[in-house]
Parts: sequence; C-alpha cells; structure tokens
Amino acid sequence: MEIYTFPVELAAFKEQEQTTKPQIPMSAPAISYSVTKNDQGAVYDWQNDKITIRLAASQTQGLFTLTEDAMKPTFKLGLHMHRKHAETFHILEGEVEFRLDKNTQIAQPGTTIHVPSNVPHGVRVINGRPARMLMLYAPGGFENI
Repeated sequence: MEIYTFPVELAAFKEQEQTTKPQIPMSAPAISYSVTKNDQGAVYDWQNDKITIRLAASQTQGLFTLTEDAMKPTFKLGLHMHRKHAETFHILEGEVEFRLDKNTQIAQPGTTIHVPSNVPHGVRVINGRPARMLMLYAPGGFENI
C-alpha cells in the first residue's frame, strides 16, 4: 500500500493561467490519499468466498471501508442486518440474488444496491457460476468486526 501526504488548502485553489505554477501554502493541513494495487490488501478466505480489503477505514479517515468479494457458486448468506453501518454492493461479475427486507432483487454486472443500516438483507450467488462484487461499508471499520 502506498500512502502519499501533501499539503492542501482548498481555498488556495483559484483559477490560474497554465503558465503559472500553483502556489500551495506550506502551513496548510495535510490530506493523504491511498493507492491499493491488485495484489495488496488484507484477504479473508472463507469456505465460500474470499474478501479482499481494498481500502480500510484507516485509509479513508473512517468514512468507509471498500472490499472486493469473490464468491463461489455455492455462496449464500441468510437474512441479517447491520446496526452501525450501511452497505453498498456493486456487481462486477456473475449474478447475485439479494433479499431486501421482504423483496427479492436479481443483480447482474453493473447493478448497484444500497442497503441502509437496520434493513434485513441476504445474498446468494445464482446460476451456478462464481460472482464478484465491490462492497462499500459506511462508516468504515467493517474490517475490525
């Protein structure tokens, strides 16, 4: 994981001509950004899926945790809910059935589903093929549960 820190003062960014080098005050507070490459991030390898932490809460000032879940065709997680965070799912590959409270939604690649905290939901892979999705937990910290 590479973490870069540089001073930024948003008020200092004014329209400048392309020939003018931006002036960034050295006394400005530091803001860091993170880069996680494909072979980086903590991995949790369970029986039916493998979760990779793409951005931990420590990398996002606690705002969110971003994970990638590679699920086997037999993956199924029954109805449950989270009291302290919301979940957003974005399907990358395969087909996933979501139970959202009393409703069912089939999600294909490109589908994004947001589940607020305290909403019962369940997930299962369908059609006998593996699936892969990004999951965003807000606020961050899911990796510490």
